[in-house]
Amino acid sequence: MDIFGVGTSEMLWIAVLAVLLFGERLPEVARMVARISRQLREATREFRDALRLDD
Repeated sequence: MDIFGVGTSEMLWIAVLAVLLFGERLPEVARMVARISRQLREATREFRDALRLDD
């Protein structure tokens, strides 16, 4: 199973590293990353829409 070119063993290492680095704060960090990702998608969509209006 490859997601974005990252296999299962690499995902496991990333998960272990995240738990070691963030520990109890991991849910908070995950929410923050999800919020930033959502804002970036919205900004990208708005930018694309603005470009389409200019045509």
